[in-house]
Amino acid sequence: MPDGSGPQRSRLAGRPTTPAECVIVALDAASTEANLSVVTRLSGHARWFKLGMRQFYADGQTVIRAIRQAEAQLFLDLKLHDIPHTVATAIESLGPIHPELLTIHAAGGPAMIEEARAAVDRLGLSTRILAVTVLTSLSEQDLSVLGVVGSTGDIAVRWGRMAVDAGAHGVVSSGHEASRMRQSIGSEPLIVTPGIRLPGDAAGDQQRIMTPGEATMAGASHIVVGRPVIGAAEPLDVLGRIFTDIERTQREMGRRHPQATDSGKIA
Repeated sequence: MPDGSGPQRSRLAGRPTTPAECVIVALDAASTEANLSVVTRLSGHARWFKLGMRQFYADGQTVIRAIRQAEAQLFLDLKLHDIPHTVATAIESLGPIHPELLTIHAAGGPAMIEEARAAVDRLGLSTRILAVTVLTSLSEQDLSVLGVVGSTGDIAVRWGRMAVDAGAHGVVSSGHEASRMRQSIGSEPLIVTPGIRLPGDAAGDQQRIMTPGEATMAGASHIVVGRPVIGAAEPLDVLGRIFTDIERTQREMGRRHPQATDSGKIA
């Protein structure tokens, strides 16, 4: 059973220092009741929960209250994508919720990203804006059909660099691009990686997946895990296995690179 080791989290989504602070549990169950059950069962162990569009639109406030009662941090994954002014006003409307992390689409372009960052700064929020680069469900063939030329990795890194330059605090990116992304955007921006599976897990609809340890070794600051945890009979046990996988990787990195940081990345 995981012990949620480390200091109590602050309201600031900064660099993680323990495996528990790296892991974001995605509340992707089919009902509000099921998601509330996950929060209750993982309370005191999970430091982060991700709320996506389905649950937010269905009954987001109920689940957000439960997340706050569990003293966990909120990753609001709404993938905002519209003209710059509309995205900025949407963020202003979300201000009272005060998510620690909020997603927008990098494909919205630099002006939209700049307006999103300006809205957060104007409200004095500690919310960190994350730009979604290439969805992990998209293959290179899918991108080609959409008229986007280049490899998945090249596009993700190019969009990630553009987003950070425009003011995003970090990016959402597949673990397969995390190493190149880290080299491109530097050591400070956050890299949040979905598509995480433990060895032997089914891939589902994700095209580009990694284990927790592989993703953190590649440069991810946070990883998002949904189905392997919320679909398990004993989600707490699975969460513990994820923490262990990250810890094992950190120890290995520490042996290879004495200058490795506590968050599993090379400084």
